[in-house]
Amino acid sequence: MQILQTLQNPDRLIIEVATPADAKVLAHIYSEVYEGEYPCPELFTESGMMEFLDFECSHAMTVKISCGAEVIGCVSCELKYRAAYLRGGMIAPAWQGKIGAGNLFRRLLSTFHQMFGETGIVDYFYAEKRTNSAKFRGILRDLGYAPYAILPRKDVFAGKRESEIVHVKYFCPERTGVLRMTWRAAKVASDILGYLIHPINTLIPPRSSPRSAPLVTFIEESNGDRHLHIKLGGGASLDALVCIASREVEKVVVQTNDSVDYQEVLEYFLAEIHSWGIEYVEVYAPADMPTCQAVLETLGFSPVGFLPHWYCLGMENPKDCVLYAINFHSNLPDRHPILTPEEEFMRLLIPEPVIKGDIKQTTIRITAEMIPPTITINQEHS
Repeated sequence: MQILQTLQNPDRLIIEVATPADAKVLAHIYSEVYEGEYPCPELFTESGMMEFLDFECSHAMTVKISCGAEVIGCVSCELKYRAAYLRGGMIAPAWQGKIGAGNLFRRLLSTFHQMFGETGIVDYFYAEKRTNSAKFRGILRDLGYAPYAILPRKDVFAGKRESEIVHVKYFCPERTGVLRMTWRAAKVASDILGYLIHPINTLIPPRSSPRSAPLVTFIEESNGDRHLHIKLGGGASLDALVCIASREVEKVVVQTNDSVDYQEVLEYFLAEIHSWGIEYVEVYAPADMPTCQAVLETLGFSPVGFLPHWYCLGMENPKDCVLYAINFHSNLPDRHPILTPEEEFMRLLIPEPVIKGDIKQTTIRITAEMIPPTITINQEHS
């Protein structure tokens, strides 16, 4: 009778902040919902989920949804600088379609907005949502979120490569700074912002040979992910997170003000990950540095989004960014993205996969054989 009343009246559900004591049941729900395939597979384990539920470790708040004594769902909000990342909004399969989850998540997300957005703790909320269904993205739209980027074929679910949409809700004035962009980047930004951004002509300084040999190192975590670091002799460096399970690279940060070094370190980077079977890479380029944008386009990347006032690039201060991505050929099939009418224009931003051999022959003048042996440091989660 209690369950029947709950199904008829979702207000009877219990909403509480999750603690590490809930790790086992939430890890099980993650495993059920994602069927064992998730970019962060450590969340399928009790120990990995316990660490995520510890705010001091993850900077994330997770809210659990219970019916009586049974935990049936959750949603998380992870704080990054002055941004809040929504993740893990899910209901256990046995309860899906039975509790009015849409209205429930609207209430939960509105509570997060009141706690962190309307109080000025963060400048914006964002989510990277799957395109296998438009339901959750419809909830975000109702709450004032808008699509700002597509992540083409970024993740792997059920044996298929799947795209995601980046949705953002700003709580600060959405002002852009000085925009200096290539033609391709300006076109994408114009489509997203809804007004014309004028491009500028951009030339890449020529160079004929590498100026310095790099030091290439990575730290391998217990889940197999790798934190890659490449440093040139002149001081330029690149850091990136390599997700081995989904064969994708994100959080690429290039530290240099020299466009020649920018291209050189990216070429070393592409040559290094070439041997790891990587199929997707994303890079944020400053929207006021057209030479960096042009370098990425020369290397085969495509602009797939524009994110104003964005906390990335290893900086504590926000910066307008163009999001670039590249897909390498995969043996896995693509999942056809289900897009809403306001997202449909992003379908045209999905690039064709690049053959790795073509990239290496046409743009990477520094071959893998020229890179010093990689230094591996094994590191377990503390």
